Amino acid sequence: MQVQLGTLLRDLGSAAQAAAAFTRATELAATHDARAQATGALLGLGELHLDAGDAQAALEPLRAAGHLTHGEGTAAQARALGGLGRAYAAQEDPARAARFLDAALPLAERHGDSALLAGLLDARAATHDAQGQPAEAHALLRRSLTLTEQDSPGAHGRTLLALAAHLAAQGRAAPARETLVWALRFGLDHGHGDLSAAAQVQEATYAAREALAQRAARRDTLHLLEGTVQDASTRLAAMQVMLERWRGTSMLDTESGAHSRPFGLEVLTLHFNRCVRLRAPLSLAVVGVEVHAPPTDGPADLFVSNVLSAVSRVLEGQVRAMDTVARFDRFKFMVIFPETAPDGATHPLERVIEQVRTYDWGVPGRQDLVSVAVGLVGRGFVQGVNLLIDAADAEQYRARRQGPNTLSVTR
Repeated sequence: MQVQLGTLLRDLGSAAQAAAAFTRATELAATHDARAQATGALLGLGELHLDAGDAQAALEPLRAAGHLTHGEGTAAQARALGGLGRAYAAQEDPARAARFLDAALPLAERHGDSALLAGLLDARAATHDAQGQPAEAHALLRRSLTLTEQDSPGAHGRTLLALAAHLAAQGRAAPARETLVWALRFGLDHGHGDLSAAAQVQEATYAAREALAQRAARRDTLHLLEGTVQDASTRLAAMQVMLERWRGTSMLDTESGAHSRPFGLEVLTLHFNRCVRLRAPLSLAVVGVEVHAPPTDGPADLFVSNVLSAVSRVLEGQVRAMDTVARFDRFKFMVIFPETAPDGATHPLERVIEQVRTYDWGVPGRQDLVSVAVGLVGRGFVQGVNLLIDAADAEQYRARRQGPNTLSVTR
């Protein structure tokens, strides 16, 4: 019971109370001469020390757990070997860490624990990076993502952060940033606020490094660093506010399947304020959907709902993971393109128009039954989120006057 209590407390973030429960469990095991039953507590203590960054303190309980599970071939033995590998990796001994992790991986695979296996794969990838083997590291991280995508959102999010760090270490700034945005959205969609906050901080760190590399003058560098730190603090505070609001707000629009309008406005406000501070581009599109004549052989409202759902899927299929599709009003969607100028957002929107134009709506002889009008604007010198929305909506009406399936852009 003490081991189970410690595990629950650790999952809740109460490290000190979890350590007390695990310590009590080891004391009970020693008193009643039942050291084998202390394995879970020893593993918990070792992993708590690793989480706290104290690799040296983690070695003693992990070695004891490894001794108790030696030769068992159990998941507990895999955890002990993996924990020792992580500890040696933290002590900058990647060769020794690799030996323990390679011994742990087959055991974890045998027991089918996707979260445990993913953590070991992430740790082994880190040792590959430390040994100058980026291709092997990348392959393991991709495998880890596939393992945890469906049933282990916490482990999946941690692997996304590890992949972003790996890409950044290889100098691949753009993919690293896209992966962080992916991690941010994944954390929000699955209710993992800690993952979202970690992604925010990590992305701010990358921005600071890029600023240092690009500016040689000390005064400009200090100015950029101050702005980046302030941006990170502001974004974390904004994230907390947004999480509080989203607890009482539906994130999805039930009719179309896209994000809801309140969610979209919150995301747009966050990106707008951030892009103003960083002087980064931002584009917003409003996509209007027009049903020219609903079929008469079924409920018109049901057909319209199906059309909106189909257009939502087309939009989601053409934009990047870092972009956001949300409902705007009854027959409109908004698409937010962070860190993207209008020229960069034009191509996916043109593909959307073409897909809608050629879509099979299930009505013979009526290929033109549904059309879209798309208005696209860049942030430029627009002052405020509401003015940006008004400008994009005005462009959407301008596109509609030009004819069906058209795009109107203001740069």
